[in-house]
Amino acid sequence: MSPFAKKMPFPFSELHAAIVLLIFHFVGIVGILSKYSSFFVALTPMNLLLSMFILLAFHPKYDRRFWIFSIVTVLSGIGVEWIGVHTGWLFGSYSYSGVFGWRLDGIPVLIGLNWLMLTIISGEVLHSIIKNKVLKIIASAALMVFIDYLIEPVAVKYNFWQWHTGFIPWTNYATWFAVSIPLQFLYSWSRRGNNPLAKWLILVQILFFIALQIK
Repeated sequence: MSPFAKKMPFPFSELHAAIVLLIFHFVGIVGILSKYSSFFVALTPMNLLLSMFILLAFHPKYDRRFWIFSIVTVLSGIGVEWIGVHTGWLFGSYSYSGVFGWRLDGIPVLIGLNWLMLTIISGEVLHSIIKNKVLKIIASAALMVFIDYLIEPVAVKYNFWQWHTGFIPWTNYATWFAVSIPLQFLYSWSRRGNNPLAKWLILVQILFFIALQIK
């Protein structure tokens, strides 16, 4: 057996990990909606890294297929974002601020990790609900677009990125769907078991971005 075909050791139960995710996102909501908003917005990279670490800690199996899927997804995410930022094609004309931390030619490196996280949690949540493989991939891609639909107004409001047109173009969602389809196919190909944290992470993500649209 490959040394990579293992599950990452994690000293907490699913419930404990879910509580950690809930607490961090709740604190983020309260902080961002407070007068200390700029401080908590600046902690976004830490929240993303923590969420990703906990999700991957419960990943059932690390093997060659998973690493291929992960690398391709991260690089694809960064690649399409680079095209979008530098050409205005695909998504529309937009640019990133410095909220996500270190940028490579204008693209936050962490944005690739965000694509990976959303691909996993969307594909994982619908895996046991929808049996037809093609329908499952399409529905999972649509779920990714829905999450982006929730993220977009919050991201603009708190200056994660800005659309140069002043509004979110429909091409953004169309491209998200088009890119998500092959990524979901790749995730389905790489999947080797259930990740119990996916349902918790997608729930807190949805609640997080809905809450930040209230004020």
